[in-house]
Amino acid sequence: MDIATSTYRTNLAGLISYLHGEYFSEEIEPFSGTPGTVITNSQSQQQTQTIQTTVLQLQEKIIKKLNDESIEKNEKDFLTKLKETLPTVTNIFQLFITIVKLAKEFGVNIDSLLKLMT
Repeated sequence: MDIATSTYRTNLAGLISYLHGEYFSEEIEPFSGTPGTVITNSQSQQQTQTIQTTVLQLQEKIIKKLNDESIEKNEKDFLTKLKETLPTVTNIFQLFITIVKLAKEFGVNIDSLLKLMT
């Protein structure tokens, strides 16, 4: 006996839908395209570790730059304030915004900012 694939699929889908309605009616319908469970824990942990590593690397650079006698007073003030603010940063976007705002506040132009961050 040869059964067409489409007939087999239709019958199987009907059986799954029946079993869902009979025993799992409070669950999300099968074939709805909506996942029943979404797991994002590992992604969140990875992002947290990435930002912590980035902040630590930036703190090390800032400490080295603060010991450099050739930087201007406003640049030194900018670096000092940035170093104080870094522990409150929780994501890369916030880090970027913090750097830009503090650079503007202390009058550090883009060329000086690039020199300080490299």
